[in-house]
Amino acid sequence: LKNKVKNVPAFKDREGINPFTKEKIWIKGKPAHKKVRATPLKKMKEMIQ
Repeated sequence: LKNKVKNVPAFKDREGINPFTKEKIWIKGKPAHKKVRATPLKKMKEMIQ
């Protein structure tokens, strides 16, 4: 497996719209974090097939 790590920046609270009621809502912000993604290599893909 090949692992990729991506730094995801933080974002602040923002205003959004509820698609069902068309009412304005506040969407909470999230802190910065790292996202890890694993991708199979060619040999592993060949083993599966």
